[in-house]
Amino acid sequence: MIFSQTGLLLDILGVVLLFIYGLPSRIADQHEGDMLRVGPLQREQIEKKRKADKKINSYAYVGLALIGVGFIFQFIGTFL
Repeated sequence: MIFSQTGLLLDILGVVLLFIYGLPSRIADQHEGDMLRVGPLQREQIEKKRKADKKINSYAYVGLALIGVGFIFQFIGTFL
């Protein structure tokens, strides 16, 4: 029973992370080719955006992993 409860808790945490950060996307940045033509201020903004996108993708993958692990725990809990 503890496996089922733990799995449910992990699923809920994973869903909350996905709700906040969304699913990870693999859409390429449209400004990749313009990197040589932008000024220093714009480069800083682009780097900030890149870091923020990386953080969002990381949390999204953590959320997906929590859902997967939670499912496995619940599955194991049905047999114990």
